Amino acid sequence: GERMQEAYRILKNIPNLNFVGNIEGKDILRGIVDVVVTEGFVGNIVIKTLEGAANTVGRLGKLAFKTRISWKLGLIMLRKGMAFIKEATDYSEYGGAPLLGFEKMVIIAHGRSNAKAISNAIKLAGKCVRDNVCGEISKNINLFEREPKREYERLTSERYTSEE
Repeated sequence: GERMQEAYRILKNIPNLNFVGNIEGKDILRGIVDVVVTEGFVGNIVIKTLEGAANTVGRLGKLAFKTRISWKLGLIMLRKGMAFIKEATDYSEYGGAPLLGFEKMVIIAHGRSNAKAISNAIKLAGKCVRDNVCGEISKNINLFEREPKREYERLTSERYTSEE
């Protein structure tokens, strides 16, 4: 809608922001972006789809391991690479993610989080509180609400730096 187009224009014009723009679902895992912003329903579908795909690949790998000796040898050779992929995509390594839009910090964790995931979610919450994430977001929203044109011009000026 109109708000999305306005947000796109603002983000696109911030000089020190590597804003890629709108992406397709197929691009999420390609590494062209570090952050994907969605509304909750779509975000949940994306997460559940990726989780299901990862589980399917794992099951197929186990089946391949049992099916043919040549596949078994190939998977043994890929063992370290597979361990790297598993660790990089393990939700418990991250613990959770901030749920934005609240006055206080809210971290969403997976429904089946283990002790490691909960511990990492608590660490993430602490970091977000120390970094005053909610306060910084609120401050910037208030600036835009009070003086949207001035803030837009400030953010899109060449003088703007990410340290500001």
